[in-house]
Amino acid sequence: MTVRCARAQFRLRPDETRRAAFGFYLGRALEAHPGIELCAAVQMSNHLHLVVVDRSSELSGFMCRFLGPLAKVLNGLDGTRGQVFERRYAATEIVDDDALLDCITYVVTNPEAAGLVRTDAESPGLLLDPRGQREERFERVRSEEYARAVASAAARGDGETVAEADFTDVTWVRVGGALEAEELADLAARVLARRTKLRAARNGRPVLGARRVVQEDVFSAPAHPKRSPMPLCHASTGDLWLAFREG
Repeated sequence: MTVRCARAQFRLRPDETRRAAFGFYLGRALEAHPGIELCAAVQMSNHLHLVVVDRSSELSGFMCRFLGPLAKVLNGLDGTRGQVFERRYAATEIVDDDALLDCITYVVTNPEAAGLVRTDAESPGLLLDPRGQREERFERVRSEEYARAVASAAARGDGETVAEADFTDVTWVRVGGALEAEELADLAARVLARRTKLRAARNGRPVLGARRVVQEDVFSAPAHPKRSPMPLCHASTGDLWLAFREG
C-alpha cells in the first residue's frame, strides 16, 4: 500500500515527533485490527509504504484507524487544517510469495533509492524490516488530560503529585510474522542485490543525508514529484499477472 501527502508536501518529514506519531498510530491500528499482519513499513517525507497480509478483510478499517488520527496530529504540529493525504490509500494485491519478497525489498530500500541515505540504517524515518528491526515501542502522552489533571491538583493545593506516566499510552509495532526462515534468508539476498545496484547507479554521488531530510520545510515539495501508474497487481511472472487479470 502507498499513501501520498497532498501536493507531494513533506508533511511526513521523519523528524523525531512525526516518527513517534507515525509509529504510535500504526501500532494502535494494528492492535484494533488483529487480522492485519504487517510485513514491512517505511516512512518517507511525502509518502509511506506498507506491506501487509489482510486475513480478515479489515484493510479499510485499519487504514482509517491509522491515517485519521495521524492526519489530525500532523495538522496540529503544523498549525493548519484540511487535507493531509491526497486520497484514502492505494492498495495493490500481491499475488504470490515471490512478489511479496520483491515488494518488501522495494519498501526497505526506498530511502536509499530516493537518494536520501546510504543505507537503511541511516534512515531517520520509521523503517521496519523483517530481516532485523522487527518491532519497536511507541508511546504518546494524552497531553490535554494531563494538563487538566495538573491544573486541578494545583487548584486543590493538597500537594498531590500528578504522574505523566498515568496519562501515557504505549503500543508496539511488530513485523515479519508471515515469513519463514528460508524466506527471510531469500529476502536478505534480494535486499543486498538491490542495494548493490542502487550504489552502482549512484556512482559516487552524495546522498541528501538524514540531517537535511529532517530539516526540510514540511510545506515544500519536490520540483518534479515522481509519478507512475498504479499496477494492477504485483506478480512474479506474466502468467500469474494474466491469471489475476482474468480473475
